[in-house]
Amino acid sequence: MKQIKLIVTIFFLLIFNGLFAQNESVEVGFFETYQDYQNNKVLNVGTFGANDSNKVIFTKDGKNIMYPATKITYWGFRDSRGFIWRVFQGRIYGVIEHGNIVVYARCFLKQDKKDPNEVVVDAEQVYMSNGYEGIIFGFIENKKEALKQIASWMQPLNKEVSEKLANDSYMLFPFNVNKAFNYIKEFNDSVAKEKLKRFNFKLKVTP
Repeated sequence: MKQIKLIVTIFFLLIFNGLFAQNESVEVGFFETYQDYQNNKVLNVGTFGANDSNKVIFTKDGKNIMYPATKITYWGFRDSRGFIWRVFQGRIYGVIEHGNIVVYARCFLKQDKKDPNEVVVDAEQVYMSNGYEGIIFGFIENKKEALKQIASWMQPLNKEVSEKLANDSYMLFPFNVNKAFNYIKEFNDSVAKEKLKRFNFKLKVTP
């Protein structure tokens, strides 16, 4: 029974991934460490197949090879669309905001067919970390503590944005998530040494 479920999972992941744009110029594979990601040092293990929040599939020599997240010891990987995924404590997180504060989602990142730079993120939860090697934690289940933590990360480098994030109103859901997301983007832009290149991730949270 487990074998049948595995085959069905792989089949639908590959079909679903194949419906969206592939970028043949993207070098896909694992990054063994964050430093490898920084240096674009890719461990090539085959052609990218598909992934979800618990596994990633690469194809090599005509065979689909599944890597369960619980068995992956690498920092993360890049898929064929150019998205970066981090592996942390046996789970896979898609990076939807790069910079000093990293934002993640555990869902499919749906590119617009006409403009691949436009990406819909329909997530049940949003996650953050202080840098690319920091502990990843969820925003929704403990919003007050999360906002306090994010503000403390911002404060030494941009007190103004830190205070705006901390003092804003977060009464309405899910707009409070997008508010925090936009403040993080503003902060990352303000402290970046050069203009950050990013996909236009449109965050939609439906828990």
